[in-house]
Amino acid sequence: MSDNDLNTSKRGFIDRFPRTFGTKAQVASTFADDEFTGRFAKDPRYWKRYRERIDRVNKEEVLAVAKKYLILDKLIVLVVGEKKEILLGHPSHPVRLTDLVQGPLSDLPLRDPLTIKPTEREP
Repeated sequence: MSDNDLNTSKRGFIDRFPRTFGTKAQVASTFADDEFTGRFAKDPRYWKRYRERIDRVNKEEVLAVAKKYLILDKLIVLVVGEKKEILLGHPSHPVRLTDLVQGPLSDLPLRDPLTIKPTEREP
């Protein structure tokens, strides 16, 4: 993770923050969620300090959380699209799908949304 990647991600969280309170319904929903989950009881100033806490996140913290929760041998990646094209990767991106998964790739058939039965693929 580069400093630029981390900064871009943090800016995204901070810049999207006002949308959490964009409408009366969003305000009510956010505060109802806080009551339901116990967030307000645990930290009544959570939203007042949200942006500063996001801004303080550093690479070491992100990597520590990733190592704790992203267990590579249990990782499942769902990719939708043309497999041949996806496996080629993108010329401007150095990481390929096969670099991300440790086990074999599995193909799942397309399914009819009404019957959930596999559909025949067109040649």
